[in-house]
Amino acid sequence: MAGRPRKPVSQLEGHLTKEQIRQREEQEEMLKQLPKDKIKPPAWLSVRGKKIFRDVVNNLQEVDILANVDIYNLGILAEGLDNFIEVTIQLDARRFDKGAGGKKFTSMHTNKFGAENEVEDPLINIQIKYSKMVKEYSMLVGLNPAARLKLIQAHSEGDLDDFDRDFK
Repeated sequence: MAGRPRKPVSQLEGHLTKEQIRQREEQEEMLKQLPKDKIKPPAWLSVRGKKIFRDVVNNLQEVDILANVDIYNLGILAEGLDNFIEVTIQLDARRFDKGAGGKKFTSMHTNKFGAENEVEDPLINIQIKYSKMVKEYSMLVGLNPAARLKLIQAHSEGDLDDFDRDFK
């Protein structure tokens, strides 16, 4: 089980010695100095995956939270989203190939005894797996509002305002 995310020294109240504060400030400064000169899509990404990767990086540039070590998480996120899109396209193509008037996400399955049953399209489970993966990695790189707020707070230098201090 993971603990709470570590807060910057500027957001901590009491309970730390001057030495602990100094050590934490040094660690925070080291994190700010992580190299950021090679944030490029990994070669193993597809064309669409590389486009997704670049789009995420461009959208997070102003926040300045990415470093070179983030390319792997970003790559997995881009690959997962690319695969989610591909599965969704395949599901739509199957739906229209069958001439379904509405959203029909089932197919006929013949069991070992020769009986036919209508079952959920197996691509739906694949789509759900990629959806969960995208959600998980989106949180890691700050692509949803709550995760973004945590990352920005963790990298901010200002003190918490009175409301945040009272309710965190």
